Amino acid sequence: MLRSFLAYADSSDQTATNMKIVLICAGILLVVCAVAFVPVAITWSRRHRQTETITGLTVVWGLVAAGSLMYTTTQQINWGQERLKRIYSGYYDPSDSDKDAPKMPWLLWGGLAFGYIGLVAWGMSQKPPMVEAPPEEPAERIE
Repeated sequence: MLRSFLAYADSSDQTATNMKIVLICAGILLVVCAVAFVPVAITWSRRHRQTETITGLTVVWGLVAAGSLMYTTTQQINWGQERLKRIYSGYYDPSDSDKDAPKMPWLLWGGLAFGYIGLVAWGMSQKPPMVEAPPEEPAERIE
C-alpha cells in the first residue's frame, strides 16, 4: 500500500537571519553588561562592606537578564519568519494569528527590574568614605 505524505521543505537562505540574530544577541549582551556595571561601580566607589555579595548578585542578574532577552528575541524573530511563511503559503488565518505567537515574559522582566533597583539601592546604602585631609606638617622653629 502506497501512502503519500505532505512534505514541508524550507528553501530559504537562513544565513542572513542567523547573522542578524548573532548581532542582535551580541548587542543585548553588551547593553546588559553596561547596565550591570552600574551597581558594581557604585558599590566599588562607596567601598561597600558587602562588595563581593553585591557583585555576585549583579552577575547572576546580568546572566538571567541577558538570557531572557536573547531567548525572547530569538523566539520573536523565528515567529516572524514562521508567520511570513504562513502568509506566503496561504495557510495564514488572521483570526488565529496570536494563538501560536510566543508570549513575552513580563513577570520575569518586572522581577528583574525590581531586583536591579534593589541592587542599586543596596549599593548606595553605605555612605561614601570621607576624604581625609593630609596631616599638616609642623612649621619649622626658628631659634
